[in-house]
Order: sequence, then C-alpha cells, then structure tokens
Amino acid sequence: MVGIISNTTAIGVQASLKKANSETASSSKRLASGERIIEARDDAAGLAIGTSLQGNVITLNAALTNTAQASSLLGVADGALKNIGEILSRQKALATQATSGTLDATTRGYLNLEFKNLKDEINRIAGSTNFNGIKLLDGSIFAPAEIKTDAKANATSVQGVLTFGTAGVAIADGATLTINGTVITFDTTPSSDPRQADATQTTIAGKATALYNAIQNVINSLDPARADDKANLSALKFELNDTLGQVTITSKSSGTEFNSGGGREINITGSVTFAAATDLTLNGTTALNVATVYDLNTAGGVAGVTGDLNAGKFATGGTSAYDSTASTFARGTVSDSILTAIDVVAAAAGAGNATGVNTSGVSNNSAFVGKVSGFKAVYSSPDRVDLSIKVGNYTYQAKNVETTPAADTIVRLSSIEDGGGFFDLQVNDSATSGQTAVTNQKESDDFAARIDKAFEGLNFFQKRTVSSYVAAGSVFPTGGTTQSGNLSGTSFRLINSSFENLKVEKVKVEAPVSGGTEALIEFTINGETFRSGYNNFGVTTALGSSIAAAANIGFVSTTDPQKVLQFTNGAVQIDITNKAEAEGLQKAFEEAFGVGEGGTSLSFQVGTKSTDTVLVQMESSATNNIYRNADGNVVDISIDTLANANIAGDVLDKAISTVTSLRATIGALQSRFAYAASNIQSSIQNQDFARGIFLDTDVASESTNFASSQVRLQASISVLAQANQLPQSLLKLIG
Repeated sequence: MVGIISNTTAIGVQASLKKANSETASSSKRLASGERIIEARDDAAGLAIGTSLQGNVITLNAALTNTAQASSLLGVADGALKNIGEILSRQKALATQATSGTLDATTRGYLNLEFKNLKDEINRIAGSTNFNGIKLLDGSIFAPAEIKTDAKANATSVQGVLTFGTAGVAIADGATLTINGTVITFDTTPSSDPRQADATQTTIAGKATALYNAIQNVINSLDPARADDKANLSALKFELNDTLGQVTITSKSSGTEFNSGGGREINITGSVTFAAATDLTLNGTTALNVATVYDLNTAGGVAGVTGDLNAGKFATGGTSAYDSTASTFARGTVSDSILTAIDVVAAAAGAGNATGVNTSGVSNNSAFVGKVSGFKAVYSSPDRVDLSIKVGNYTYQAKNVETTPAADTIVRLSSIEDGGGFFDLQVNDSATSGQTAVTNQKESDDFAARIDKAFEGLNFFQKRTVSSYVAAGSVFPTGGTTQSGNLSGTSFRLINSSFENLKVEKVKVEAPVSGGTEALIEFTINGETFRSGYNNFGVTTALGSSIAAAANIGFVSTTDPQKVLQFTNGAVQIDITNKAEAEGLQKAFEEAFGVGEGGTSLSFQVGTKSTDTVLVQMESSATNNIYRNADGNVVDISIDTLANANIAGDVLDKAISTVTSLRATIGALQSRFAYAASNIQSSIQNQDFARGIFLDTDVASESTNFASSQVRLQASISVLAQANQLPQSLLKLIG
C-alpha cells in the first residue's frame, strides 16, 4: 500500500544507511588505528587470547634484555678471571725460578717481592670487579646451603618401680638386691658399709625407706672402696613414696640404649629371699629372685626413647671414638695430670669409662660441644669436695669426691635436672697427679681449677642428623633416562664441635680415573673439605665405584680428622662408574642440600614465568679461596725459601686449575644465556605473529570492506533522498 502518512520504504533505506555508516566508521577506525578489535564486543575471545599473547611478548622482550645484561656481567667476570689466571701463571713462573739452586737468599727475596705484589693484585681484582656496583669475584654472590641439625631435648629415660609388700613382716636377714651392679644387703646388724639396708623394718614404708636410705648412703659415701658403686647408682634417679612402699628408679641418661636389650642395661636382681611376689615386685608384676636378671622397664615399666641427642655406649672392640651409639664425645688431649689420658681404644674395647673423660652418658644437651669449662668444687670435708659444672641448661654434680685417690678413680657427674644424663672423669692417683688433700675452700677451688685446666686441651663433639638435607627421588646420569641410584631414604649426620652458621659451599663427585676403581666425593663446608674414603666412624675405607644399598660411609675433614660427615644410603645402590653418573649424583646432592638456592646468588628471568630463571653465582677468586694445598685446605704461600717455592708451585697448580674451572663455569653460563636469548627471540617472533592475527588489522581485507561500505553508504544516501520524495509525488494524484 502506498500512503502519505507512513513511508516504510524510507524507513528501510534508513536502516541500510545506518548499517553502512557503522561499517564505514568501524573500518575507518581499524584502518586508522591498525587494531582489529576496537571494542571488546567485536571479538571477546580473540581479545582475551591476543592480550595474553601481547603480555607474553612484552615480558619476553624484558627477558631478552635480562639475557643481554647477564651476558655482559659474565663477560666482565670472565675478563677479570682471565687476568687472574695470567697473574697465577706469572707467579708459577716465579716459583719455578725460585727453585733454582743457584739463587741466594737476596735474589730469591727480589722474586718474592714481585710474587707478593702479584698476590695483592689478585685480591684487588677479586675485591673490586663489579657490574653496576655488584661485586662479582669476592664471593658475595656465592650461595652456599645452610646446614640445620636436629638437637631437641626429646630423648626420654627408662623407668621402673620397686614396690615392697607383706606388711608386718620384716625382710629376711641377709637378703640382697642388686641395682645396676651395686649390691644392697638387708641386715639386722648395723655396720659402716653404706650398702647395708635396715632389715628390722616391718612396714612397707619402713622397708622402702630403708632401701632408699642405703642408696643415698652409697651415692654420698666417703669410702674410696665404694667409688664404683657411687658411679653405678649416680647414673640413676631415685624417688621414695613411703606411703605406697615404693622406690621409683629412672635413668638419668635418656635413650633406648638403657632399655631391655641395650648395651648399658639398668638391671635389678633380688636374692632368693625375695622369691615371693608379695615381698618385692618390679613394676607391679615381677617377683625378684636370684635366678633372673630383670631390666628396669620389664613388665610394665617405662621404656626409654631415642631422640636427637641420646646417650649411648662405645662398641665392644671398637677402634674409633665414633663407633658408639652415643651423641656426645670427648676428643683431644687432657692437659693436666689430675685426669688420666683420653683412651678411646680402651673405652671402646668394653672398659666403658676407662678414659680420662667419657661423655657417652650425656643426653639432651646441645650445649655440650666445643670447649667446656667452669667446674666448681665446694669443700665438704678433709680430702672431699662436691664437684659440679653447669653446661647449658643442665648442672652436673658429684658428691664427696676424693681429691687424692690412691688409685685411678671414676667420678660420675650426674645431671640434677631430668634427662641431661651424666659424664665420667677418671681422676689420676695422687702419686701421678701430685694432688694434695684439700683442707679448705681455697684448696677446693684450686682442685676445680685443675679440672678446668685438664679440659683446656679437649673439644667436645656431637653427632647430629642434618635436617636441612631433603633427600628424594631418582638419580639420573647426565643426559640419561635410566636411574643410577635413588636418594629416597638416605640421610646425613655430622660429627662436629660447632654447629653455628654451617654452610655447604660445594659438592664434587668424580668417577674413577681411567684404569682406577675409586670414585671421589667431596663436600666443602665453611671452607673445610670433607672427603670420601672412610667408613662412618672415620676409619680409612675405600669407597669404590658405588655406594651399596643401606651402606654407611664417612667423609672426613682434611683439616681436622675428628670432624666426620656420615652418610647412610637408602634401599637402592648408587653407581658412580662414569662421568655422567658422577655428574648426576653431584647434581642430586646439590639439590638435596639446596646448594645454589640461597638468596645471595643472582637470578635472571628468561621466560614468561617468575620461576623460569637462571641462577648465577661465582665463588671468590681471592687468594684466601684459591690458594689451597692437596688436601683442599687454604694456605698462605711465598717463595722466599727453596722449600716454600716448591710448596708454592704445587699450590699454584691447583689455583690455576681452580680459576680455569671458574672460567669454565662462566663459559657454560654464557652459552646457556646465548641459547636462552635465541629461544626468547624465536618465541617473541612466533608469539607476536600469533598476537597480530588476533589484534592487528588486516589492511588489505579491511580496505576492501571500507570501499564496499562506502559504496553502500553513498547508495543508501541517494536512495533515501528519492524515498523521501515518494509522499510528495502522491499529492499529484489528489490534485
């Protein structure tokens, strides 16, 4: 229908005009901005993907800058190391020249003057070489791994309870009770023997008290003949409950070694007169009789638990101080004749405490390391003192110590506090020590001072588990896919006299040399080299080319052979037969200890994620790190004498090798960053291309769209002008 009120034709043409105008405007914006997506509604999915790719490209460009900076930094370090290497070569030439037998001291002194100046130049270069203020060769960007050890007071003690029964009946005259080797005799006739208990008591309270008093009499005895009994009972804590007729016995030393089946059992034996269950019971169930030796925790007693720092004993027939289940050891030389010498072999052979100082009974005391001093002697009676010392949170004490024994005598100092254990001193006979009987407090102080003096030559070591070692997973040879071992279930323990600020600086694993059978493993801890070739007690034992499953091996310090790093393998043999296996094990150990993961290393992000990094760390190239002897120990060198020149030559060979190794490490990093840069450039190219597909205007296609929309726009305008004239044309029909 054709009318003059509505013009549907014009309305339709208007819609086409708007659409053509919108398309023309959009094409104009795309062509003018170069962006395919002007508004999110244009392509929401494409915008999300393209924006993500654009972010990656921006990040990768920054990462490419990082690789360039890292390469520049490494170039600075390599140039400095090159100069240090040349200086070392010159020093080696001087050292070789100084070995000539034709040189006199004056001429050799001239050579030594240049030699020392070159040493100073090495240290100057190492201390001043930097990149943007970051020192590169002074060791400040070297990231060793901190060693943390377990040292909690979590070992517990074995305990048992003796209970007297049969109220109204006295204990038979002559009945005996043996506690930890000391025989207590119940007797109706009083005597001076401190081991005698009153057998006239008929109440359970009286009988328990009689036993308790006899025990205390032995511990406080002045009788030199009772020294061993004093030591036996001083290892235990006794508590009386006269109401229940009980004496509770607790080991002062903590750990399973004092349980049933342990090597230092605390046992109890009663005579036949205790055969009836109601006479005397242990832990409420066992009747004591002479035919059976009962462990303290038998039948309902409390078993001791081994903790981080448990007490123990030397192995029978052992040849090392560390052939022991104990955690604390005395090492060194007694420096006063008041005590007998340290005799580890005698103690390990089963004599137990036949050594000047035996700390194998110490437990739960992390402070019992390094130097120990501070003995106090309180005068108690002529020739007797109460000897004590506080170590950490524990005070160790021995009552009525004889100062001038006629024979070597064991003095046991037991912890007053629960769980600290005890340690033994073997006091020399007075003829050997020259000690005179104390008669007053001043002389008692002098006696304590001699004990301190004896301890000056001693160091105390502890064996602790390295808790910062995180062992897990297979060990793969470099470039291989078949495991050569597995660190799951492995562990390290460190025997040392100090555990403050310990760090693993380097791990080195080398396969046997051609024709050889002995691999080499070294750990550098605070500058000390711990080397393989020992068992876990520090006794020389070949490593071979593998570590057997469940094997225990040791790494001994080349500086102080008393320091041992112990390793216990898990259920899988670890092979070190070739270079690839050695490199794989070295990497696994480094990761397990965290070597190179410290905050002092430099990190360069070379990818789109913060975890995609390359760490750069460099050891110090100063002479206090590279001048090392064959054992890996830092030494100072000169060429002022023929002997020193010969030594210097060997040290310089090792220093040149060390610097060469440092340069090789830098070269490997330079190569890695070069490949990283190449990969980043490839990623930028590909991801930017992908980004362009989603976000960039296709000019050829869009220009065609723009021309088409312009034609449609012009056509719409022309047609709309004519459509608007249709109603006017209809008026001609009316008139």
